[in-house]
Amino acid sequence: MPRGRAVAFAFAAVGILAGGVGLLLWVKRPKPIWVLEWTEAQRRDVAVVWEAGGVLESEGAVNVLTPLIPWFRRGLVWMAPEGALVRRNEPVAKFDPTDIELSIESARWERGGYRAQQFDLKFAYRQRLADLQQQLDTSVQDQKASQAQYESTEFGVEMERGKALAKLRQSMAELDLARSRIVQEERKRDLEIRGLEDQINQVTERIRMMSNWLGLLEVRAPAEGLITYPNIRIAGQERKASVGDNLGYGQVFISIPNLFDMNVALEAGEDAVRRLAVGQKAEVSLEADPGKVYPGVVRRLNPVARVKTQNRFVKIFPVAVKILREAPEALKPGMRARVRVTVSDLKNVLTVPLAFLHGPDSAPMAWIVTNGQIREWPLELADRTERLAVLSQAAPGRFVKLADDQRRVLRLTNVFEPRVAWKRVAEKTGGGNR
Repeated sequence: MPRGRAVAFAFAAVGILAGGVGLLLWVKRPKPIWVLEWTEAQRRDVAVVWEAGGVLESEGAVNVLTPLIPWFRRGLVWMAPEGALVRRNEPVAKFDPTDIELSIESARWERGGYRAQQFDLKFAYRQRLADLQQQLDTSVQDQKASQAQYESTEFGVEMERGKALAKLRQSMAELDLARSRIVQEERKRDLEIRGLEDQINQVTERIRMMSNWLGLLEVRAPAEGLITYPNIRIAGQERKASVGDNLGYGQVFISIPNLFDMNVALEAGEDAVRRLAVGQKAEVSLEADPGKVYPGVVRRLNPVARVKTQNRFVKIFPVAVKILREAPEALKPGMRARVRVTVSDLKNVLTVPLAFLHGPDSAPMAWIVTNGQIREWPLELADRTERLAVLSQAAPGRFVKLADDQRRVLRLTNVFEPRVAWKRVAEKTGGGNR
């Protein structure tokens, strides 16, 4: 065999042998027992939003109160249907007048009794004064007779003149007494009649007042608009008023909203209210039509907390978001809506998916691949969304999604560990609740 051919044959044999050994090593190589995900922090623009559900309400609603009638029962007997359009001064509700009508009838009987007493009193005093006047006339005649007798004894015996003088004086005293009795009786009559007149006037005023209340039992619309019934407290329950309910004094039970100025009433927790501010942009969508989005803005923040109705240990802050688009045909008070408020708009910030973080929110941690090793690294976050964490400063390596049990068993010393299949995760853009 020529030498060149032998050399070629030897090289071919070595190649085949090397290929066989490589194939054997490839078949026998250790298969990955873990598939670990990794990613890198990326710079992007992030909108941090606060999302909550609420109820539509009118900013300029005209409230209708129950009749301002004390003492009597305010029982509803008729109500205009909710959603009906009413004109100004049109009846919207009626209350039961039975109690007031019975009280008016009773007061009229009472006034009639006082008037009868007044008539009897005047008649009795008329008779008594007539008798006293007759006694006065008799005293006047006696005084005149005594005066004449006394004057006739001017030139008579002294004894007779003294008797005549005594009789004159007695007749004058009786005359004064008769006049005094008439004056006293007239004063007594006037006092008793005035007392009865006061009683009659008081009852008459009460009748007039209750008659006016009868007119208030028919409640009329103070403005033109759409009838709505808000939830109010009735017999210890929060619900809408209905026929048969006995409502409180001056209680709001009907609302006529301004459909061209609508808000969404929301409730924010203590953490969320710190991030909200008047003027922040918002997006509003109705639960009945989630595909349509209305622009909005935070209109009002209540600085005073109140307790939640269902749980008095939870404090919430009322928030009002104004809807910037007029749609009276679609936006009605009481409809449920979802609101997304942009609390901050961050530009060109470092972000990493929240799935790569672990630990408490106050002290987040992450597994970092650095210098061929995996170590746990503390992070400082500037903000976070529903899916992304915004880093205050860059991390010194790649982020790895690694559970504690994997870390303890694997003991990785090199990122190219043959037992690990590495899968890169692309970061997704998105906002969410704080």
